[in-house]
Amino acid sequence: MIFTEENGILRKAEGDDACVIVPEGTLSLGDYAFYNVPAERIILPESLREIGNNAFYGCVNLEEIAVPPNVRYIGRGLFTRCLSLQSAVLPDTVTALPATTFFQCSSLTDVRLPARLEKIGRSAFAQCSSLSALSLPDTVTVIEDSAFKGCGKLTELTLPDGLSHLQDCVFLDCPSLRELVLPQTLKTAGKGAFETHGLLTLAAPDSFRVTSAMLDRYWNMHWNRGPAKKAPQDEHMYLLVRSRLRSVNLTQWRPEARTVLAVNYLETFTDPVRHYEEWIAAHTDECLEFTVREQRYDALLCGAERGIFTRSQILSVLDRISDPGVRARLLGDGTSGSDPLNSLLDLL
Repeated sequence: MIFTEENGILRKAEGDDACVIVPEGTLSLGDYAFYNVPAERIILPESLREIGNNAFYGCVNLEEIAVPPNVRYIGRGLFTRCLSLQSAVLPDTVTALPATTFFQCSSLTDVRLPARLEKIGRSAFAQCSSLSALSLPDTVTVIEDSAFKGCGKLTELTLPDGLSHLQDCVFLDCPSLRELVLPQTLKTAGKGAFETHGLLTLAAPDSFRVTSAMLDRYWNMHWNRGPAKKAPQDEHMYLLVRSRLRSVNLTQWRPEARTVLAVNYLETFTDPVRHYEEWIAAHTDECLEFTVREQRYDALLCGAERGIFTRSQILSVLDRISDPGVRARLLGDGTSGSDPLNSLLDLL
């Protein structure tokens, strides 16, 4: 491997060695220092303090890397298009993950983030299609645009308690991400911040108002107000399911979405919320239809116990309940006195 160095700065690395050892004493890697170098492993020196923009851009054979503990600055696009990169360790001295740090690292599965990380930059993990889980430090306060866009296998991500800002399209095209719990500290969320293009359960603090725009940047939930930028393949795929959202303005949501939110409310709230109660009272038939069609029987029971669904309405849909166990309980067959569904039987 041939190194071009100047005053402790490694400007350029050239060669086809499988394993590259950067000389001790190197203080900085310049922009694009290892651009398209085909090495499978690159060992960095303890003397390293800074790494420039796109330093490892296009190192398509690189499989793992550990950034030394004294590095205090890393540039944007650090590992962009490192298609074989599976594992990366970043030092605790780094407080910001710049834009496109791991962009298109399609083999990435294991990342050790800095313990004092405060910001995850734009598209930092975008199109990391093998990443299934990631642990975010509690110090993270900002996650920028499209940070996890296209992480199709991402199933587990806990948002830190100190998080205050989520920007646009953070989880766009993350259909495997089925649950998000928003922390009490969250102040803002951008357009499409929770638009996963999959079934999502969202738990939000009572003080945080979730708007339709936060779940819809491209699919245009207000479908009747103009042409959608991207036509939905399945409208139901993208509605919230069993989400706890107290502070919403139902008039902002598309009609089908309002029904989902109302049924979620029936399942998750014990204290009355006026705007939900008023909407359900005006759209009882729609809510009842949805509970039966989607087999949301907890909501059905709650609606019956609270007198939202009438006796005649419940009787009219009994024959559409295909689950024999549920039907038996609704009809009271073999139901014990302690079964809460007895309250529904009393209504019938």
